[in-house]
Amino acid sequence: MLIAEDTVAPADAIVVSIANGAVGVFEAARLYHDGMAATIVLPTWAAGAVDDAIRQLGIAHPRATALAQEILGRSGVPPHAVKILPEPVDGTMTEVAAVVAFARQHRPASLLVVTSRSHSARTRWLLRRALAGKTRVMVHSPKMDGFAADSWWRSREQSREVINEYLRWLNVLALGDPWAPAAASTQERPAAAEGRR
Repeated sequence: MLIAEDTVAPADAIVVSIANGAVGVFEAARLYHDGMAATIVLPTWAAGAVDDAIRQLGIAHPRATALAQEILGRSGVPPHAVKILPEPVDGTMTEVAAVVAFARQHRPASLLVVTSRSHSARTRWLLRRALAGKTRVMVHSPKMDGFAADSWWRSREQSREVINEYLRWLNVLALGDPWAPAAASTQERPAAAEGRR
């Protein structure tokens, strides 16, 4: 129930999820060079208090989105191929809402979403539900993703991730995500509500 992996096929755009950070960015660059899409879509990752504290100390610390752009650029992805989504995201729910807004505006026939293996099924379910009949959604986990589906219980960190992911499913399916972005209308709430981690 936690893991979904679609066959990778050419798409109108590659979307890099916040879930994998730099690992997902490297995978998106590889997919771009393999000809899977001509555009890479990056969410604007919200800075946290620790990021701000580091910067206040005068330590060079690029924001996550700037780091992603730098990785893509140094990996040979031209700047014109990278689209930055304007709204800051802080988890899967806000990320899904931002991707849905992008899809409604640009109307891609298909999206290839690079996301964390441990919550790839939820990400796919949320996006397919929100974009049903409009945009084909494929999900893919980076080759460097460390989550081991066949032995997660041997790792404390991965065991926590499994427990947290089941709680996230509970939040979406049973509770209706009471923390969903407040701006979503009643009609759009189920789709927008399904992005927050």
